[in-house]
Amino acid sequence: MKPLLLLCLLLNFTAVTAQELFIHTEPASNLPKGVLGVRLAANNYSELGTPRYWTGLSLMYGVSARLMVNVMASASNHHDSKLPKELFSEDGNGQSVHSHNATRGREYDMRFEGVNLYSKYRIFTLDGTKKHVRLAAYGQLAVATTAHDEAEPDLMGDNSGLGGGIVFTQLIKRFAHSTTIGYIHPFKYTEKSTSSEITSGNAWSYAFSMGYQIFPLKMKSYKQPGLNIYCEFLGKEYEQVTLKQNGEAVNVIGADALLSGSVLDVRPGFQLILNANTRFDVSMAWLVAGKSYARSYPELFLKIQHYFYTGK
Repeated sequence: MKPLLLLCLLLNFTAVTAQELFIHTEPASNLPKGVLGVRLAANNYSELGTPRYWTGLSLMYGVSARLMVNVMASASNHHDSKLPKELFSEDGNGQSVHSHNATRGREYDMRFEGVNLYSKYRIFTLDGTKKHVRLAAYGQLAVATTAHDEAEPDLMGDNSGLGGGIVFTQLIKRFAHSTTIGYIHPFKYTEKSTSSEITSGNAWSYAFSMGYQIFPLKMKSYKQPGLNIYCEFLGKEYEQVTLKQNGEAVNVIGADALLSGSVLDVRPGFQLILNANTRFDVSMAWLVAGKSYARSYPELFLKIQHYFYTGK
């Protein structure tokens, strides 16, 4: 009976609340207890004609009705194994060491970035007929080996650091929306061979996600395919980097990629769900406001995710 109960819970999670399985953000809802999810994600963009790739493998598990955990490992060709030399320059004119922007469009090898640990706890639930309101809090810890050389932080491979925030999600029949507000505190990256260190800026992150269930019009069987459309807005407000060499602060005035800034993009997409336990996501990102030096636009995202019933 227990495996059957788990199966029913998961089918209800993916079929009834499918429109809140957002592509780029986590809803306040959780995986059912004892359910394991496996996700393979990839994205791609062009940086001055040079293709950039990122891929991540995630394992998600429902610890209880309120608590879920997620561990992700990623790889990309976004950065070199060492910080670019332009970050520390004297220009041969006797000035003190200062910084320039890193040269964009260089070719790098794909390399392992690091691991991200994520946990989410649902703290409030108000359920009704074909509707609900939920509130959750999340926290994450990232350990990265990447020589990230921009002010904009990212705990999904670019930076080591801590993050946390809150998620509010509401489901109303076929429509769902969710708001996420979070804070990112990156750790410093140290390069012993050059006695250099860089710390990306602290950042506030925010997102507003909307999802709508297109198909099926009426649920007759859990084997029916499902089709959802999404539109998500993701943004960040981040501080200036802290840059040092030989223990001395390095001037970053004029190096735009190292200064404080903001970025907001929009990410429309669609999602196909098969057998209530496998989902395929496709989306694109376009810049709306501000500027990102950590990525270029447009950016393509692909994901495949499958759920298993562990019976625990």
